[in-house]
Amino acid sequence: MRHQALITGMHCASCASKIEKNLLSLGGINFASVNFGNQSLTLNYEPGMISLKQIETKIKDMGYGMGAFSLDRKIWEEQQIQKDKELLSLRSRVGITLPLAFIVMLLGMGWPPFSNLAPTPSRFIQFFITLPVWLWGGFRFLKGFVYSIKNRSATMDTLIGLGTTTAFIYSVVITLHPAYKSSGVYFDTTAFIVAFILLGNYLEAKSRQKTNSAIEKLMDLAPRFATIIRGDRELSLSVEQILPGDVIIVKPGQKVPVDGIIISGKSTIDESMLTGESIPVEKTLNDSVHAATLNKAGSFKMRAMKVGADTMLFQIIKMVREASGTKAPIEKYADKIASVFVPIVIVIALL
Repeated sequence: MRHQALITGMHCASCASKIEKNLLSLGGINFASVNFGNQSLTLNYEPGMISLKQIETKIKDMGYGMGAFSLDRKIWEEQQIQKDKELLSLRSRVGITLPLAFIVMLLGMGWPPFSNLAPTPSRFIQFFITLPVWLWGGFRFLKGFVYSIKNRSATMDTLIGLGTTTAFIYSVVITLHPAYKSSGVYFDTTAFIVAFILLGNYLEAKSRQKTNSAIEKLMDLAPRFATIIRGDRELSLSVEQILPGDVIIVKPGQKVPVDGIIISGKSTIDESMLTGESIPVEKTLNDSVHAATLNKAGSFKMRAMKVGADTMLFQIIKMVREASGTKAPIEKYADKIASVFVPIVIVIALL
């Protein structure tokens, strides 16, 4: 069975490779592909051998989250709100950690306005400034570092967590131990690594947000409300409440809410969003009409045939999302490099 989901908590391409590798190690999963660019998971699995709940548990054990890959407007909007909150949180962290990192650098270099400050007070000030940068700003990396140790796998979080933690602890020991007063400290290294990686994460998240705008624009083409005849009454209901077989009234200037056929009246409809043809098409009794097309001239009644995710518009949106989740050959090659990059760097550092 084919299934798509959204993955949260990934910070690098090696995270995607790690998830793929761990999922493929489970029995019952025939194919797994994680796209870091749009944070999506595509897999084929055998429902008789493994359940989605087990897959979700495995992903959570690795330190990531798994969400619904849905075309439902409400779910989509909720997901976008959550992504906006994450982007705002990243921006706040960058806005705080980057200036603090520059202050630590000025202290460490002894540059104005800290040129007359003695080494010992300077180091203690650097410690107190770097501590929140390392713990609060770098929390996502430290969390990923812990999970990488737990799962015995290496990601960029491993590299960042190991590097910043080692530099910070070493600097703390140098600062507190009188015998090492002549040795240098690396608080500025810790602060700048965290701040610049956060900046990179923010720019990356901002770029991903823009790639979702095409799908969002397609969703916005569909009207939110429609006039439906229920019994002997005309009701204004949300498009999500329309059922197959409902009779809908479409007036001039309104968009067709769902796919269906005309049962009364006639009109000309602008189908350019589907066909690219700017000239309106005449529609009459028993002709088919599609969601998000624009009614130009007359009024008509239609019977809903396909609603929700079954409409042609949502099939287009689905294809766009699936296409954006498909990896190009160069991406697969990059993921392979990323999966071995971190271990190689750690080995070289140990040597």
